[in-house]
Amino acid sequence: MAIQTRIVSTGLEGSYPRRYGPSAMPTGAAASVYDAPERSSVRQMTFANTTAGSLTVTVHLVSASGSASAGNQLIPTMTIPANDVVNVPVAFVLNAGERIFALASGAVNLMFNVYDREPGWL
Repeated sequence: MAIQTRIVSTGLEGSYPRRYGPSAMPTGAAASVYDAPERSSVRQMTFANTTAGSLTVTVHLVSASGSASAGNQLIPTMTIPANDVVNVPVAFVLNAGERIFALASGAVNLMFNVYDREPGWL
Protein backbone atom coordinates (compact mmCIF):
# COMPACT_ATOMS: atom_id res chain seq x y z
CA MET A 1 0.00 0.00 0.00
CA ALA A 2 1.44 3.36 -1.04
CA ILE A 3 1.43 6.24 1.40
CA GLN A 4 -0.25 9.31 0.02
CA THR A 5 0.76 12.76 1.13
CA ARG A 6 -1.64 15.67 0.89
CA ILE A 7 -0.57 19.26 1.39
CA VAL A 8 -3.26 21.42 2.89
CA SER A 9 -3.20 25.11 2.08
CA THR A 10 -3.51 27.57 4.97
CA GLY A 11 -4.18 30.42 2.57
CA LEU A 12 -1.16 32.26 3.98
CA GLU A 13 1.42 31.14 1.46
CA GLY A 14 3.36 34.19 0.30
CA SER A 15 1.96 36.27 3.16
CA TYR A 16 4.39 37.50 5.76
CA PRO A 17 3.21 38.60 9.17
CA ARG A 18 3.74 42.02 10.68
CA ARG A 19 4.83 41.59 14.26
CA TYR A 20 3.11 43.71 16.86
CA GLY A 21 5.17 44.18 20.00
CA PRO A 22 6.50 43.24 22.31
CA SER A 23 4.66 46.10 23.94
CA ALA A 24 3.57 46.78 27.51
CA MET A 25 -0.10 45.99 28.03
CA PRO A 26 -2.34 48.70 29.50
CA THR A 27 -3.05 48.52 33.24
CA GLY A 28 -5.94 50.01 35.17
CA ALA A 29 -8.47 49.88 32.29
CA ALA A 30 -8.69 47.96 29.02
CA ALA A 31 -7.40 50.05 26.12
CA SER A 32 -6.76 49.57 22.42
CA VAL A 33 -3.45 47.90 21.58
CA TYR A 34 -4.13 47.36 17.86
CA ASP A 35 -6.46 49.00 15.31
CA ALA A 36 -6.84 46.99 12.10
CA PRO A 37 -6.10 49.27 9.11
CA GLU A 38 -7.42 46.56 6.75
CA ARG A 39 -8.93 43.09 6.93
CA SER A 40 -6.32 40.95 8.65
CA SER A 41 -5.93 37.83 10.78
CA VAL A 42 -4.19 36.96 14.04
CA ARG A 43 -3.10 33.40 14.80
CA GLN A 44 -1.21 33.52 18.10
CA MET A 45 -0.73 35.84 21.06
CA THR A 46 2.30 35.74 23.36
CA PHE A 47 2.29 37.13 26.89
CA ALA A 48 5.53 37.66 28.85
CA ASN A 49 5.53 38.33 32.58
CA THR A 50 8.99 39.46 33.74
CA THR A 51 7.95 40.16 37.34
CA ALA A 52 8.43 38.07 40.50
CA GLY A 53 4.67 37.51 40.93
CA SER A 54 1.79 36.12 38.90
CA LEU A 55 -0.22 38.64 36.86
CA THR A 56 -3.51 38.46 34.96
CA VAL A 57 -4.42 39.50 31.42
CA THR A 58 -7.70 39.97 29.55
CA VAL A 59 -8.11 40.50 25.79
CA HIS A 60 -11.17 41.80 23.90
CA LEU A 61 -12.15 42.02 20.21
CA VAL A 62 -13.93 45.35 19.83
CA SER A 63 -15.86 46.93 16.95
CA ALA A 64 -14.70 50.24 15.52
CA SER A 65 -17.12 52.20 17.70
CA GLY A 66 -17.31 49.85 20.69
CA SER A 67 -15.53 49.43 23.99
CA ALA A 68 -14.27 46.48 26.03
CA SER A 69 -17.02 44.51 27.76
CA ALA A 70 -17.70 41.02 29.07
CA GLY A 71 -19.57 40.32 25.82
CA ASN A 72 -16.52 40.77 23.57
CA GLN A 73 -13.81 39.02 25.59
CA LEU A 74 -11.55 36.82 23.51
CA ILE A 75 -9.38 35.80 26.45
CA PRO A 76 -11.14 36.11 29.81
CA THR A 77 -8.96 36.78 32.83
CA MET A 78 -5.95 34.47 32.48
CA THR A 79 -3.03 34.15 34.89
CA ILE A 80 0.52 34.50 33.59
CA PRO A 81 2.95 32.92 36.09
CA ALA A 82 5.93 34.87 37.43
CA ASN A 83 8.90 35.10 35.06
CA ASP A 84 7.11 33.09 32.39
CA VAL A 85 5.92 33.30 28.78
CA VAL A 86 2.54 31.96 27.67
CA ASN A 87 1.65 31.39 24.00
CA VAL A 88 -2.08 31.33 23.25
CA PRO A 89 -3.18 29.97 19.87
CA VAL A 90 -6.03 32.07 18.45
CA ALA A 91 -7.69 32.24 15.06
CA PHE A 92 -9.70 35.32 14.23
CA VAL A 93 -10.13 37.89 11.50
CA LEU A 94 -10.41 41.62 12.11
CA ASN A 95 -12.22 43.82 9.63
CA ALA A 96 -10.81 47.28 8.92
CA GLY A 97 -11.42 49.49 11.95
CA GLU A 98 -11.91 46.67 14.45
CA ARG A 99 -9.62 46.71 17.46
CA ILE A 100 -7.91 44.53 20.02
CA PHE A 101 -8.26 45.84 23.58
CA ALA A 102 -6.13 44.45 26.40
CA LEU A 103 -5.71 44.81 30.15
CA ALA A 104 -3.03 43.48 32.51
CA SER A 105 -2.78 43.61 36.28
CA GLY A 106 0.89 44.62 36.04
CA ALA A 107 3.94 44.68 33.78
CA VAL A 108 3.05 42.13 31.09
CA ASN A 109 4.33 42.40 27.51
CA LEU A 110 2.08 41.38 24.62
CA MET A 111 3.22 40.27 21.16
CA PHE A 112 1.32 38.88 18.18
CA ASN A 113 1.65 38.52 14.42
CA VAL A 114 -0.85 40.17 12.08
CA TYR A 115 -1.33 38.74 8.59
CA ASP A 116 -2.67 40.96 5.82
CA ARG A 117 -4.36 37.96 4.22
CA GLU A 118 -7.19 35.96 5.64
CA PRO A 119 -6.20 32.31 6.14
CA GLY A 120 -8.13 29.84 4.02
CA TRP A 121 -9.14 27.70 7.01
CA LEU A 122 -11.19 30.40 8.75
